[in-house]
Amino acid sequence: KQWYQRRVRGKMKVQLVVLLLFLTLSLAFEYKLEIRTGWKNNAGTDGDVFAKIEGKKGSFVNFKKIDNPHRNDFLKGQIDTFTAHSMEDIGKIKCLILSTNSRDKWMLDKAVAWRSGSTEKSYFYNQGTFLSSEPREGVSQLKLCEQGTQTYYIT
Repeated sequence: KQWYQRRVRGKMKVQLVVLLLFLTLSLAFEYKLEIRTGWKNNAGTDGDVFAKIEGKKGSFVNFKKIDNPHRNDFLKGQIDTFTAHSMEDIGKIKCLILSTNSRDKWMLDKAVAWRSGSTEKSYFYNQGTFLSSEPREGVSQLKLCEQGTQTYYIT
């Protein structure tokens, strides 16, 4: 009888852990980051690039090292998409922070960030700055923030 009770309690603990894990994953917010590498010569990199986004609520979503396994990311003119999860809604995305520890310089052309399921996207544009841990090549961290919400049309 004791053996059976311990076995039942053990199964219940495992089921509870599985249930908590399921609830945690189902409540998480998914964020997407689409990055286009610049078109200039030497804009691409094989170095490590790290990203995080900042929301209007003051919280961050850390994408950590952005890398798609089995794909050569950050080629000149190429668009790469990355995913991260957070337990909280950070609100409207206001800034993108990119960093590197690599001496192999890289240039972002533009980036788009959004929370999955939302139609609201945030757009970030680089003004020709290279990202590199080598000070003569560029900056090791680049913070790009929303410049406004006004849309202008060229006619």
